[in-house]
This record gives sequence, structure tokens and C-alpha cells, in this order.
Amino acid sequence: MTTVSPPLPAKTAAYYAEGWWRRETFLDDLHRQARVRPGEPAYITVRDGDHCVTVTYAQLAEQVELLAAALWETGVRPGDLVAFHLPEIWETAALWLACGRVGAITLVLDHCIGGRERDLVLKGTPADLLITAADDDSAGVAATVGISDLLARAATLAPLEQGERPQISADDLCQMLLTSGTGGRVKGVLHTFNSRYATVRLIAGLLGRSEISGTSSAIGHSLGLSINVLAPLLTGRPSVFSTSKDPGHWLDLIERHRIACCVKPPLFWGQLVAAQRRRPRDLSSLSRVVSLAAALPASTAADIRDVLSPHLINAYGMSECGLISLSSPGDPAEDSIGRSVDGVEVELRQDEGALHVRSPGLCHAMVDMRTGRCTWTPDTDEGWYDTGDLMRMGQDGRLHYQSRAVDRIGCTLLIPVAEVESELHGHPAVAEVAIVGIPDADGHEETCAVVVPTGTPPSLEDLRVFLRGRRMTEQYLPARLVISDSLPRTSLGKVRKTEVRDLIASGALTGHGSPLRHTQPQGGIA
Repeated sequence: MTTVSPPLPAKTAAYYAEGWWRRETFLDDLHRQARVRPGEPAYITVRDGDHCVTVTYAQLAEQVELLAAALWETGVRPGDLVAFHLPEIWETAALWLACGRVGAITLVLDHCIGGRERDLVLKGTPADLLITAADDDSAGVAATVGISDLLARAATLAPLEQGERPQISADDLCQMLLTSGTGGRVKGVLHTFNSRYATVRLIAGLLGRSEISGTSSAIGHSLGLSINVLAPLLTGRPSVFSTSKDPGHWLDLIERHRIACCVKPPLFWGQLVAAQRRRPRDLSSLSRVVSLAAALPASTAADIRDVLSPHLINAYGMSECGLISLSSPGDPAEDSIGRSVDGVEVELRQDEGALHVRSPGLCHAMVDMRTGRCTWTPDTDEGWYDTGDLMRMGQDGRLHYQSRAVDRIGCTLLIPVAEVESELHGHPAVAEVAIVGIPDADGHEETCAVVVPTGTPPSLEDLRVFLRGRRMTEQYLPARLVISDSLPRTSLGKVRKTEVRDLIASGALTGHGSPLRHTQPQGGIA
């Protein structure tokens, strides 16, 4: 891997003293659970429709050690970058933990990510090994292996002897998450076992230690990894995860498995409400409903309380920082994102209230995925991170979300704006283009392409077909199109996107073609 080893934050000693960091890793948690509750379920995964596969802690621990031996035999060593392009199955979770055993850094690519985005990532920061659902060579990868071959190899091996295992520190890098961030370009977010633990510890407290939890978020996302993969190792209670994004399917899972805490973005909660109204299920097990990853419209919050559960919590966090703030079930969740959680420091800077965060869950480096170069470490601004979001704080200490940074668009899946604009500039009918986020009829954010045409304006479907031809991830495609004679720009030539959104909101710029509604994201770079 071409990244530098990032420095530890200045507050390292305090994080250890306060219990946010520790000397153990998630492998220690796994084996502790395997000793205490060997036959109890760790993961309940759903595949091929409604087929459920339950994996116990003992089975998981055994498979992790065998996969670690297979990775070691393949040549994976501490510090190597191992990329996965796999579906949401329990073996993917086991593989993440096995990489931790041998000291490798994981890069989990959503199974539904487009080939363009996958190759962009792997060219910029080449992985030492790519593991796929089937043999699939990819640019910039030294070696590729299919998951079935790796599992078959693991079945022939014995676990690594204690003396063979590399010495792994809880401060070692263990994961690279992908996010488009505030700049609209894909970046890698590097976490250690400890920065992950700080976030999972908070989430485990939110989920409860005697309840089943679940989220539809992918393992490649910070949320999916924390809730579905890592939290059960701390709580001793299973998670339920599925490849399906169908709201009716998820309501059935909640009813069947008596899920107590479910975490999803506002858009998906709205879909669950509609599905529950069409065919009611017994959702009495839901003791906590958590909305995360986007602003929660007041109408959606009211529907959640009326139809699904009155115990609604609004949460705010990001891949770079983990969990930042939570509302309480009694709060008007649509009015604020609550107070900052334990261990997290927040500052509002400048007149507009730019939110800066410092916490034990903050990542240890950020990487430009085009070059592999490190672009941010905790020694920047004494460990404070600019989230790119604008907030105000009430007298009661609650944070109120105001807006996103100009180029940040999306719900669970953040859109790499600069990448979409770059591709659309290659369309023969497009002279200029700006991608902005605008609210749909329900108050959710959808992606709008504002185009200055070269001649005859393109249709929305023309642009979507063009991007599909470039293998762009489906969820990055614009859902609205506006045709304009020009784009407002600064003296330096930069598009004034705030002004563009204001023009659309005022009706001065109107949409062309038939608007398309967003669907729940299925995968991609988040």
C-alpha cells in the first residue's frame, strides 16, 4: 500500500484512560464470545430470497482462523491492502475479521458497485489482493482470487500457530472506507482497530446488550460494518442482515426475528411506512428506531412514530468520524440531531456554523484514491476535522442541521459529484454541467443535473443511458434534469451551486423531461 503510516492523535493517552481505546482487538471479542456462548447465533444472514443462514460464535471463530491461514498462505502480510467485491453474506464478515488476524487492511467494495468505480479505486490505490464472487481480473490488482476458491483452500488448512501469527496492535490500520466526502471526489478513509472500537462501543450501547439488531446498510459502509459485523462481538447478541432492499422483506425480518433496534436512512424508513400501511406486520419488538445518514423530514418522522414505532432516535455521523450526535426518544427527532455523544468534541466555526469534530472514532488518515497519497492526518488542526456540514446549536446544546457543503449530495450513498460531472462533460450534447442536490416532494434529497447544451438539449434518459455506458454506478445517475442557458460562476470560474439551487427552488430554472424518483441505494462508494 502506498499510504504513509499516520501519526496517533495528541489525545491518545486520554482515549486509553477513558476507555475509548484499548489493547485488545475485535478478534479477542470474537473468541471471548465463542468461549462464553459457543452455540448462540452471531449472524443471521438472508440470501436467495428468504433462505436464512445462522452462524454461531464458535463457527464464526473457527472460520475466521481458517480464512486467516488461507490468506497467509496466499501471501497476505501485515499492512497489505485486501479488497473484497462480494455480496452481503456472513463469509464476507468472516473475511474482514480474518484480515485483521494477519494484519491486513481491508477495502470492502459494495457488491453492486459499477465496474468504472471499482477500477478507478483499484488503479489509484492498488490492492495487493482482490477477492471476488468469481475469478475476475481487475486493473491495478497484483492478484485475484474467488471467494469459493479461498474457502476451499481454508478447509484444507489448520489455524495459524500462535508463533506464526503476526503481532497485531489495536493502533494498527485495519480498514479503508470509501467516501466521496465534501469535495465530490472519491477518497479513502483509514481506520485503526481502536478508532473502529470507539464507534462500535457507542453503537453497542445504543443497540442494547440483550436485543437483536439489523440494518440494510452494506458491510462496505461504516454503518453496516459497525452494526451487522462488529457490534455482535461486543454485545453477544446477533445481527440480521440481508442483501435485499425491499421494504416488505425487511418488515418481515423484523417480525420474524423480533428485531428490537433497526437503523436505516430516512428515505428507507419512508418506504417501510408505506409497506406497513399496505400490509401490517407485528412490529411490537421495535424498541428503538434509528434514523441516520441524512436529514429527517418532519413528515417522515411523524409517519415513523404513527406506523412503525414511537421510539424514534435521530442520529448523525459519518465514515470519517463515526457516530457524532444522537437525539433522545422523547425529543422531536425531526427538529434536531441531538447532542454530541460521549467522547466527541464539537465546535461550530465561522459565521455559518461549520461543524468541526474531534473524537476517538475519528479516522487516522485520508487518501486521495487517484494517487494513493495521504491528504489528511490527525496532526492537522490538532486533531479537529471539518465535517463540511453547517449547524447551529440551541441553548439546550442540541445540534440543528442547516445544510450540506456545496458538493455533498446523497442519503446513505454519497454521490461523487465531480466524477459524475466529469463523465457528463463527455456527452456530445453537454457544453457545461453542474450536479446539485434538490429536495423532492417528500423533502428527501435527489440528484439534479443542470446542463447548458451544445445545441439540441439532451433528455434525462439520454444522460442516464450515457452514464450507464460508462459503467457508472446506477445510484449516481441524476434523477432530475434542468436545462439552462448558462451557469452562474465566480470570478475564478467556479459554479455558484448555492445560487443554482436557489434558482431551481424559486422556479427560475425548471426541470425538463420526466423527473425520476430516487430508489434506495443498492451499493457504491459511500
